[in-house]
Amino acid sequence: RIRHITGEDVWSIKYPSTWTALQKEIAALFAKALSIDDIGISEDFFEMGGTSMLASKIAMGAMVKGLPIAYQDVFAYPDVEAFLF
Repeated sequence: RIRHITGEDVWSIKYPSTWTALQKEIAALFAKALSIDDIGISEDFFEMGGTSMLASKIAMGAMVKGLPIAYQDVFAYPDVEAFLF
């Protein structure tokens, strides 16, 4: 039997309640750089319109907040889910 997927199911996959504090901070930085309200845990920053210039905004924002994220990390881990440390 195929289970019907509801909007609530999609919401819980895209925005899981188990995000770490770091992932929440990174999601906020990604969304701010992209000028969007929010970003899902597995949405790729660059596929959502991110550029190297916007990646530098994320790195600078992370530095200001004291987060352990460098410019090259945005390229190595382009989605929030990848930041598990």
